[in-house]
Amino acid sequence: MEENIKNIASEVNEELIKLFGGNLVKLRTKKITKKRKEISRIASRVGLKNDIMISLLARNCADYENQMKYQPFYQNIEKEGMKIYG
Repeated sequence: MEENIKNIASEVNEELIKLFGGNLVKLRTKKITKKRKEISRIASRVGLKNDIMISLLARNCADYENQMKYQPFYQNIEKEGMKIYG
């Protein structure tokens, strides 16, 4: 199961890199917002293909780190989630 999750994460990462054309860490919030529907389609397509529920939270790195300090939702992602970035 662990290997399967790694493969799925890798596939999602590849799709996001194709969508954004490169380094995901340096993305601006505006660019992420414009591509929200495409991000959802990637999660749906990869999830259906692998019979798994995928929930992607695409955020600018600085915004994410700032929110993580104060928001329990982001703190749970740190504990339980899987970071995908390139």
